Amino acid sequence: MKKIAIIAIIGLILISGKAKGEQITLASDIWCPFNCAPDSSEQGYMVEIAKTVFKKSGHDVKYILMPFARAIKESREGKVTALIGVYKEDVPDFIFPKNELGMLGFSIFTTKENNWVYNGISSLEKVSLGVIRDYTYNSELVDYINKNASNSKKIQVIHGENPVDINIKKLLAGRLDATIETEQVFLYNAMKLGVIDKIKSSGVAVEPKEAYIAFSPTVKESKVYAEILSNGIDELRKSGELSKILNKYGLKDWR
Repeated sequence: MKKIAIIAIIGLILISGKAKGEQITLASDIWCPFNCAPDSSEQGYMVEIAKTVFKKSGHDVKYILMPFARAIKESREGKVTALIGVYKEDVPDFIFPKNELGMLGFSIFTTKENNWVYNGISSLEKVSLGVIRDYTYNSELVDYINKNASNSKKIQVIHGENPVDINIKKLLAGRLDATIETEQVFLYNAMKLGVIDKIKSSGVAVEPKEAYIAFSPTVKESKVYAEILSNGIDELRKSGELSKILNKYGLKDWR
């Protein structure tokens, strides 16, 4: 009888644990409005989408900040469940949902006083460009960055939990001539810093393409999580919840 009681209790614990679901950990550096400060009322629209979708499936989502390079490493090792806001070429070994979470490109930004204009890779030879470590732009840009990474007069590689703000501040201080960033991210951060009237876009470097939340290749549930997220995005779009989340950040549905 005691054995039967113990087995019954264990069974109840297992069922209870399954009902609550697993904890899903999302990580990246700050890339607001896609993912913002974890302790903020606006944690970023990609984070909010993921939390809304997984909550409906009984899963708890934990969102943490860390440098992007470290987030890739820890996710690849299975210490983190997923990365936020990545292209497929960033981490081709990861598990991707069918549905993307935005269309993101990259522009080159300068101060308004700077008359330089981006006109292809060769035009970068004339400026000191701020980039972020382990970001994937396109093959031409990556080749140029790698070729000149040791020359701070041409390339300055930034890393940390909030590299966008660092690049903006360096740009305004004259320590950079230009920086490359997704337009939504750069303008959002410039607005928060109160300097949006001091900067401008000086050309498009990478045309917009699909960006995702990508799941660790070493987490056994990743394929299931990817499917839950993809189906959940469809449901949020149909119900109008997706538009409500995006509206909080001044954005519209990318489709």
